[in-house]
Parts: sequence; C-alpha cells; structure tokens
Amino acid sequence: MSGTLEHGIASDPSHPTSSPPTEDESRRIREHLELLLTDPLFNNSKRLPGFLRYVVKEALAGVPEGQIKERTLGIVVFGRPLDYDTNADPVVRMTAGEVRKKLAQYYYANHDQDIQIEVPLGSYMPRFRFTQHPLPQGHEPAAVPVSSSVQEHSPEHVTAVVPIPQRSRSWAIGAFLALLAVIAIAFFAWRYQIKQNSVDQFWTSFADPSKQVVIVLPALARVPQALPLYHFEAESVAIEDAEVATRISNEFKLRNTNSHLVLATTVSLSDLRRSPFVLIGAMDNIWTMRLSQTLPFAFERSDDRRYGRIVDRKDPNISWTEDFSVPNAMLKQDYGIIARFTDSTTEQPTVLIAGISAEGTLAAGEAVTTPRYLDMLLKAAGHPPGGFEAVIGTRVIGGQSGPPQIVAMRTW
Repeated sequence: MSGTLEHGIASDPSHPTSSPPTEDESRRIREHLELLLTDPLFNNSKRLPGFLRYVVKEALAGVPEGQIKERTLGIVVFGRPLDYDTNADPVVRMTAGEVRKKLAQYYYANHDQDIQIEVPLGSYMPRFRFTQHPLPQGHEPAAVPVSSSVQEHSPEHVTAVVPIPQRSRSWAIGAFLALLAVIAIAFFAWRYQIKQNSVDQFWTSFADPSKQVVIVLPALARVPQALPLYHFEAESVAIEDAEVATRISNEFKLRNTNSHLVLATTVSLSDLRRSPFVLIGAMDNIWTMRLSQTLPFAFERSDDRRYGRIVDRKDPNISWTEDFSVPNAMLKQDYGIIARFTDSTTEQPTVLIAGISAEGTLAAGEAVTTPRYLDMLLKAAGHPPGGFEAVIGTRVIGGQSGPPQIVAMRTW
C-alpha cells in the first residue's frame, strides 16, 4: 500500500497534514482532473464535469470552504435563477452525491493513481490526496474521518456534533459542561466583540442591517458567441459577474442584511439615492462608468470599443490597459478596481467591484470576500475614516484569474 498526503484549502485542526497545494501540485491536480473527466463515468454526464471543474477551480484558487455554497453552485454551474428555491430544486445535492459515488468507483478501478480527488460529505470543498512512500505490509493510510451524523445536506445545514465522554460521577459531567460553557462564552466574546475578521468589519460597517442593499449588475449589450452567460430578466449577464454578485449577496445574508439584485439598465438615480449599493462590473455597467469618474482611478473605453483601461485621473500618463480583441484564453494580465466611498451624486455608501474584463472582476470579488486578501487591502488603506480606492492586478492563465494583488491605492 502507498502512503498519502492530504491537501485541503480549509485548515482542519483534527487533520494536521491538511495544507493548501503548492503551485506544482495545483498543476498536477488540474491535469489529473482532465484525465479523470475523460473516463466514461464522467464524460457521459452533462452535470458531473461542470460541478467537479468548478469546485476544484475554487479550491485551488484559495476560496474559503464556506464560500462554496449550494446556491452559488446552482446559479453558476447549473444556470438556476438567483432566487431559486434550493429545497424544491436539489440539483446541487444530487449532483454532489453522484460525484462522490463516481469518484469512489473510479479510484476503485484505478487504484494506482498518484492523486485522488475527494468531496467529503457535508461539504462541497474538494480534498486532494497525493501518493507518498510505500507503507509496511498490513498498514493502511489514514483516511479522513467523517462523522456518521453528517448527512447529504447543504453546508449551511450541517451540524457539528461534539461527543461528551461518559463519566462515572455526575459532578465530573457538570464540571466538564461548565468548563465548555466558559470556553464558549469567552470564544464568542472574542469573536464578535473584540476580534472580528476583516470580512466582518468590511461588510457590517458598510450597511445598516435595517436597510436593503442594492447590488447592481451589468447587462451585456453585445454578446460574443459561446460566452458563458446567466439570463436575468430577459437580459444577458456574464457568469463571472453573477458569481461575484452571489458571493456579495451571501456576505450580506450571513450578517442578516437584505440585498436586492438589479440590472444597471433598469435602475434609476432615484433608486440609488434610497439605499447603499454595490456596483459590479465596469464596461457594461453604465453606473460604474458614470460614478467612477469622480474617483482617483476611473474606467475608460476607446470609441471603437477595442480597448479598455483604468486611468489615474491625477496623472493620465499612468494607466492599465487591455486589448479586448485578445481572446480570454490568451490574456496574461487583468486589472480591476475596489472602491469604498460615499458617492456624492447619490449621497449613499457605495462599494465598487469591477475589472476591465471578467477576470479582473473575479479577482476584485475574491479580494473583498476572502479574509487574507481583505486584510492586506485594509492594511494598505490604513482603515481610513473616509474612503479608499485600490487598483487590483491579477495574473491570468488559460482564462482563469490568479490571486488579487494591489498595484495602486488612494485614501481620503
């Protein structure tokens, strides 16, 4: 038998060998995935390859486990409406269960694989096992234990069960429970009152829970053939924009704040003057193009629509430009803007998350929903009492955006 090294994006204290894959391991995982998907167990299905490609891509991109949600998968992978009923339409849970079975069948028949992909019960975050050195005869590699109490549910509905050891004396049980209660109270006091993470701080301070936040999506005026789209109110929206909108909507939902998605072509100035709003996407979002002109960094598009750029309004010689005639698969770099400010036109708190192309928007969306990236962003901004705007760069390989990086920053 061969030993294994397990990798998972979310750290798991009960499995100390869990760690993010290296760049080389990520490359091997992608190659292994494409090989796996050529097997009849997967390539005869319309649903399984899309599901598996998406969750592996998100895991390798460093997306936290809690961000891969049933609703996000339903919208992005299966084209469901943004407000679809996950209880009435269990396509994600059914597909996840089928993927787990097919993976088990595949690795049973191909047990000599040096990489194994797993999707544990109760989660949509894949884990990866790499073959190490052989173990002595009769020894088996340690498997990831999964509680029998965890059923096939969406991650939001999974309940962790902490077993309490049997004690021979009732006072010992009482003392143990009292100790747990003290630890729990101390933890929640620290977590919610003292040490909120950066994502909590960013979104809870942006909008009052009593107000409904408007999330403004761009509608594509001209749709390139074979572009992955999400159809919204008879208009076409890029899948990448819909994915970012879903992530932002989830952040508000987690913090008991209502949000509403609208298209830029249907929302009016009077609508935006009523509540805080989030602008997603740039070149096809008329409100992003209008309101960014008051910021230090602004989006511009050439008259022939071939080029887009972000320009420093204080020094027009400084800009970040992209040629739209270059296919996404050939794109090497993309740029986006993250801004948080009170818009002077609407007098409302505003967050702008937009890229020159889709990859820049995805990178900007990842930066404001992932604690480690948002930590770096807020540290660079210095937690200003006013607003800030950052230009984000991301390396693009094969049409997929890499980690977001700050390339310029203004605060006020």
